[in-house]
Amino acid sequence: MPYAPKRPCTKPGCPRLTDTGRCTEHHKDKDRPGTAARGYDSKWRRYAKRYLRDHPLCHYCAHIGRTTAAACVDHAQPHKDDQRLLWDASNHRPACIKCNSRKGDKDELSYLARLDHDRIQSYRETDGPLEG
Repeated sequence: MPYAPKRPCTKPGCPRLTDTGRCTEHHKDKDRPGTAARGYDSKWRRYAKRYLRDHPLCHYCAHIGRTTAAACVDHAQPHKDDQRLLWDASNHRPACIKCNSRKGDKDELSYLARLDHDRIQSYRETDGPLEG
């Protein structure tokens, strides 16, 4: 069976060809510890399952008027291996996979500002300039 052609690395400006996503130089997870080492162990998975049962809709999609099922627990303020922030319930937000991936390690306010900007740009492109 023939292989799919290689594509350029998704890192802007990188000319290397790869089979998927980013090349080995730009693959950000190459030196990253596993999920359990970062605190996402069985205790976290049980907690996340309960949290999502109680908070079934994506917090970020709701901010822009969309209704999307949440699939993971996001941290409003990235915990960066700080166990206090990892487990602080007031720091948790239900998120869909798309929002969680797009937000990455940004804080909640930065991501919400980006969502607002994208929504305004989309509105301008489809409906013209905003009124006063």
